Amino acid sequence: MCVDGWVRIHGAAIAMKGLLLLLLTLTALAHAQTEEAPLQGVFVGFFGNQAVVAQFGGEGELRGRFYYRRDGLDIVLEGGLQGGKYVLGERYPDARRGILTLSWQRDDLNQRLLVGNHQLGQRSSLVLLRPVQRQDLIAALNAPLLEGWKRSDPYMFLKFDQPWQVGRLMRYGSIRLRWYTEPKSGVSLPRLEGRSPVNPTLADEHIRIAARALRCNAGAQTGWRQATTLSWITRTNLSLRSVATTRCEAGGSDSFPASMTFDLRSGKKLALEDFYRPTWVPRGYDPAKSEEFNFANFSEYLDRRKRVLTVRALLWNRSTRLNPHCWGEESGLEPTDVLSADSWYLGRGGLTVQLDFPQGLNECDLELTIPYAGLR
Repeated sequence: MCVDGWVRIHGAAIAMKGLLLLLLTLTALAHAQTEEAPLQGVFVGFFGNQAVVAQFGGEGELRGRFYYRRDGLDIVLEGGLQGGKYVLGERYPDARRGILTLSWQRDDLNQRLLVGNHQLGQRSSLVLLRPVQRQDLIAALNAPLLEGWKRSDPYMFLKFDQPWQVGRLMRYGSIRLRWYTEPKSGVSLPRLEGRSPVNPTLADEHIRIAARALRCNAGAQTGWRQATTLSWITRTNLSLRSVATTRCEAGGSDSFPASMTFDLRSGKKLALEDFYRPTWVPRGYDPAKSEEFNFANFSEYLDRRKRVLTVRALLWNRSTRLNPHCWGEESGLEPTDVLSADSWYLGRGGLTVQLDFPQGLNECDLELTIPYAGLR
């Protein structure tokens, strides 16, 4: 072999070894960077051409979740580090199972990005995610709760990135009211026209219900439907009758009362004790902070409140025919087991309490009205 040929072959071999060494070095660096930069926090970006928001974290096994911004429905992720890359599988409520593969890279401005692939069946999409930034957190809805989530929970904040769907204006004497719908969940609640103190409270309640609905509407066989109607409105009170029908996981659907009443002067959502106290209330008890209120006889008070309310409701509704299938030996239930003292509403006839039967006995659900004269 001539010298020139040997030099060319030897030079090519050296170049190949150099290229291989470079690739191994880059792989090692990528692996080291992945290990040094834990996958945590909230990210925005794309799976293919679909805008998404993702959140990662957890100790030991890597966990996460993401949603497509078009619908806001959570998809849970579980996985870990494999060969220098993060590999997470979808734990989706229906039959689909996607695989998300991610690794850290840096862009031209030396900012960290997550780049990878989303495999869903035969379809593969390029993934590009970056940490959420302040300019991403622009409110599309006016609700005080969202301002808090902007700081504490940007993942939830970004679900509500579409404006309310506005319904028609309705008049009740001098009071004007308009219904609004959160577009992703389909949940509707009203607002008073103008700068009423109750509107921020209604907006926050609207967001809370919509967030619960989006957590429930996570698969083909799940769903949340909440039927809310205006029951009573005066210059001082707004009362809404509401019943939610849900199917949040495998199994049958369930329904439960979710009515609410508001003070139009203060804007406060009223607890039963704010309007009517069926029995004595322990000193220091604040209905608005019942979850934080801790004292020895708290549960005793709740039981007593329910017993007295049930007796009075049945006393004023003696003519109501109770389905024998729903009570006594056949179901093992008594009225005090199913009366919902936290779901009530006002109407022309008085205060109505709602009975909430367990799943499978939804046909037993009924309402009992106590006349205003009976509340004294």
